[in-house]
Amino acid sequence: MFFQDVLLKKTTGALSPVVLKILSLNQVQTLLLKVLTVRQNIKENIALKVRTLSKSLDVATRDDISQFSANFRNLEKSIRDLKDEMMNLYEKEASLRKEIENLKGAKTKKKA
Repeated sequence: MFFQDVLLKKTTGALSPVVLKILSLNQVQTLLLKVLTVRQNIKENIALKVRTLSKSLDVATRDDISQFSANFRNLEKSIRDLKDEMMNLYEKEASLRKEIENLKGAKTKKKA
């Protein structure tokens, strides 16, 4: 947290001249860069261990839940699309049945 505060204050110009002088030293900059790199590596390693452990324990991860949610939304959309297509087919069928009845009615009128 300290390093994030320092970086944030440095970008906003809220640091004292003494702190700015210390931060301008190459050794301090190198150390800060190493600290940030190590911190990022630790986060990545922990995330990897969590994924590995959760897979071995057969526990759902955030990625699994996100993928499941996306699949679920896609399936819901497919169901809506199929229902719409089914309704269109029912309407076409009803229209064709009316047309057939009209043609049968016209044919019987011609015979009479």
